[in-house]
Amino acid sequence: MTNKVVIFLFFKFVSVTLLYSQSIEELEKKLNSVKSKTEKAYVLNQIGREYFSKNSFDSSIYNLLKSNQLCQTCDLDLVANNNLYLAKNYIRKRNYLKALEYLNNNIYNEFNIKDKRILANTHNNKAITYFYLSEYDEALQNFQKSHVISLEIFDTLLQGQALGNMANIYAMKGNLDLSAEFFLKSLAIYEQQGDKDGMAKLYGNLGSLHSEFGNLDKAFEYQNKSLEISLLINDTSRIGNIYNNLGVIYESKNMADSAIFYFKKSYDYLKQIKYDDGTAKALNNIGFMYKNTGNYDKAMEYYKLALNEIEKTLDNVSLVSSYLNIGHIFDLKNDFDNAEMYYLKALNLAESLDFLSRKQTANYMISEFYENNGYYELALMYFKKSVLYGDSIFNAEVAERFNKLNIIFETDKKQRENEILQKENTIQKQQLSLNRFIATLLVFLLLFFTTFAVFIYRQQKLKSRTKNIELEQKLLRSQMNPHFIFNSLIAIQSYIFENEPMLAGKYLNDFSKLIRLILDNSRQEFITVKKEIETLRFYLELQKMRFENKFIFILKADKEIDKDCYSIPPMLAQPIIENAIEHGIKPIKHQGEINISFSKKENYVYVEIEDNGEGIKMLNNNEKAGKNHKSHALNILQERLNNYLPKEKSKLTVLSSEKGTIISFFTPLKII
Repeated sequence: MTNKVVIFLFFKFVSVTLLYSQSIEELEKKLNSVKSKTEKAYVLNQIGREYFSKNSFDSSIYNLLKSNQLCQTCDLDLVANNNLYLAKNYIRKRNYLKALEYLNNNIYNEFNIKDKRILANTHNNKAITYFYLSEYDEALQNFQKSHVISLEIFDTLLQGQALGNMANIYAMKGNLDLSAEFFLKSLAIYEQQGDKDGMAKLYGNLGSLHSEFGNLDKAFEYQNKSLEISLLINDTSRIGNIYNNLGVIYESKNMADSAIFYFKKSYDYLKQIKYDDGTAKALNNIGFMYKNTGNYDKAMEYYKLALNEIEKTLDNVSLVSSYLNIGHIFDLKNDFDNAEMYYLKALNLAESLDFLSRKQTANYMISEFYENNGYYELALMYFKKSVLYGDSIFNAEVAERFNKLNIIFETDKKQRENEILQKENTIQKQQLSLNRFIATLLVFLLLFFTTFAVFIYRQQKLKSRTKNIELEQKLLRSQMNPHFIFNSLIAIQSYIFENEPMLAGKYLNDFSKLIRLILDNSRQEFITVKKEIETLRFYLELQKMRFENKFIFILKADKEIDKDCYSIPPMLAQPIIENAIEHGIKPIKHQGEINISFSKKENYVYVEIEDNGEGIKMLNNNEKAGKNHKSHALNILQERLNNYLPKEKSKLTVLSSEKGTIISFFTPLKII
């Protein structure tokens, strides 16, 4: 496996003076000319920061400590600033516990620190330290504290910094919706302020987020924007990491030569500044490319070089990937013992981390390893765990593999049972000549156990079929999510680029509420009519805003329906409404209208959706073109209704006239 694209964290350190930048030689001359301890302390602080900017960490630490020693009568803000830079040095030296020691000193004295920017940056860098220690919840809490302080002091750039870092954490924890929301807020701030360093980081991170979504062209665009700014400001470490990200994108596009070219450029840049994290990722990715070409010895060489680099950094997330990479090479070379050892090392480390995707990947790979080596029971056990960890990204491929493993496991089990039965038949034949009665009895027992085994098998098959239906329903509920989320993000981006922050804010607020409702509803088999109407209302409002009030809509429920007590399956009407908008309302020139009604008939809820668009006309055109999109939506709804209702009530009714289209159906009703 390749490393994920690099995420940039936001380090910002404030100074307590407004002096212009000076060279170390000039500052050392100044140090010899000043007399008071306080003045010397300020100059030593400047020298320490200059050494830090040149990656001379030991010299930086030496001067910052001397500054603190002279600060018995200094302003506490200078001591706090020294502590910040000491922490930064130790973060770069991978001594995270020492970094936390200096950061905690600042927090202990937080009420005596006058410059609250120092305190905001203290929480920010404490969060970054926890990030490198894989303590993501602690990291998120400190980023949030930094954001609160930045709001209190009206520091816009610090707000952008905190929002960008929180977006990184949400991305690492797999919450890509919140990550995208915070990235966009942060980017708007940096673009408004003209902060090139912040913009470069944000563009890089947006590129990484698009890679997670699989939008490789957008990922490439944002990474190149970040690279352009980084080259302009000569940020060597970021340039090296962006080259790594570009290599990952080319690898995803199956362009091996370009991928190797950028991975090697990344390694060359990061090696210059002794950036262990970056060089490890580049080495891992080069190893991955060699593995893909079948050169396993060369791949192992690079993977072990990468492991040596990662072990210096205490980066447990990357260490999991490294163990999996080496285990996979041993697996490909048919070295079972070494492969199992590295896979289990990766799995044990992954289970200790608060990082679901690594847990899911480790369990999946060891499941595949055991399956390929005939240990089907272990393979199924680990695969079930991988599905649990990866439930949010559950897809058809996982379902197919799960069924395949179940079949293999059951077949293997049945084969063992058949072998036992064959042995019993052999014994029966040997005893047949001695005792006819015993032979008859054994035949009877054999038939009994065979019948019992068939009964158990059918019960298991029925249970598996029921589970598959539930999974299919879950997948069907999520049909609209990727397409709708993409369109919504594009709409939000459009409002931002067109300098319409109020509309962007309203759209983003309604969008987040709708997504929350969809996620809540997807976990439930039935929801109240009130909640269904609320979800549809948010969806229609967002579409209405997106199409610039091209249509109006009416959502109503009969008085006979108790909206708080009556519950129905969620989002049955949504695919039909989406088609009414996209293929009915969108082409017309006059004002569109959509009416959705809920009424009670017998022991069911009757749903009717009416529009005055060109739905049927568009449907016929699509059928001629071989792209029956509306039929696809109707088929999805019909399949769900078939699972819920008896045959006579599950039929979907479609009526057409010159005025538009009416679609109606029954839905099951539960009373809470």
